[in-house]
Amino acid sequence: MPSYDVRVNGSVRRVDSSDADKPLLYVLRGLGLTATKFGCGLGQCGACTVLADGTAVQSCQMTIADAQVKFDRSRVLSVDWSSYPILRFSDVPKLEIDLVDRPNEPPVGAGEAACTTVGAALANAIYDATGVRLRTVPFTPERVKAALNSKAS
Repeated sequence: MPSYDVRVNGSVRRVDSSDADKPLLYVLRGLGLTATKFGCGLGQCGACTVLADGTAVQSCQMTIADAQVKFDRSRVLSVDWSSYPILRFSDVPKLEIDLVDRPNEPPVGAGEAACTTVGAALANAIYDATGVRLRTVPFTPERVKAALNSKAS
C-alpha cells in the first residue's frame, strides 16, 4: 500500500492509503484532527478550508496526492516534472454534467463562486495598512472610521 507524507501543524505524519484520490479532509480527520469539518462536499461552504503552504484550500477538494509537493524548512523541493505530482488525463474521472434550467430562480448554489475567505483577506489588508483590526463585516465606512478613531484615542 502506498504511503504519503503529510505535514500537519509543523510535523510530518505518514499516511497509508491505496487511494491517491482520497480527499485531504478524510486524511486529516483520520489523523484525529477534527477542527476541519465536512460541509457541502463541493468546496463552496468553507467548512473544510485549511491552509496549505499559506494558501486557503478546500480540503474536501484536494486529494492526498495533490498534497505531496515536497519541501523543507526554507523551499519547495519538487521543482521538476518527475517529482511534482501532476494529474494525468488517465486520472481524471468521468464527468457527468446536468444543466438545470431555472431562469426564474435566483442565482444561488453551485453556480456561484464561494467567497468564504474574502472577508478575512480584506480584514488583513486593512490591518496591514492601518494597524486596526476589523472583526465584523461588512466593512462600512462608519465601522472603519470608528475603528480608526478608537485607535487614535
